This record gives sequence, C-alpha cells and structure tokens, in this order.
Amino acid sequence: MINVLLTITTIALFFAAMYAYAYGFEYLENLKERRLLKERIKKEADFAQQKLLKAQLRQEKIKQLKKRSDEIKQEFARLAEFRNKVFKTNNSDNIMA
Repeated sequence: MINVLLTITTIALFFAAMYAYAYGFEYLENLKERRLLKERIKKEADFAQQKLLKAQLRQEKIKQLKKRSDEIKQEFARLAEFRNKVFKTNNSDNIMA
C-alpha cells in the first residue's frame, strides 16, 4: 500500500513538474514582454517630453530673436530720423549761407 501511494505521489510530482516546466516559461516570457513594453512606453514618453522641451526652447529662442530684431529696427528708425534731422539742418544752413 505504501508503495502504491509512493508511486502515485511520484507520478503526481512528475506531472506537477512538467506543468510548471511547460507553463513557467510562458509566464516568464509574458513577464519579460510586459517589462519590455513598459520600457518602450517609458522611452516613447521620455522622447515626447524631450521633443516638447526642445520645441519650447526653440520658441523661446525665436521670441528672443524677434525681440532683438524689433530693437534693431527701432534703432535703425531712430538713426534714420536723426540722419534726416541732421540733413535738414545742414540743408537749411546751406540755403541760408
């Protein structure tokens, strides 16, 4: 009777080991796929965040360049106005002389 129970227990353990062996690899592969998916999603999110950050920096630089361009245009306008003023005074002095 003990030999029969020992044989049945041994067979049950072999089936349990075969089941664990067969489905254990699937479970581990599934875990690996989920981990890789999470890593890929994180990388994509990081890439998107970096892209947004670069776009913001680019917009800020464009804003600064536009501001500087406007300042230069104002300076040119001021210089042109000064030049016109100087020419008017020189012309009026030449006409009077």
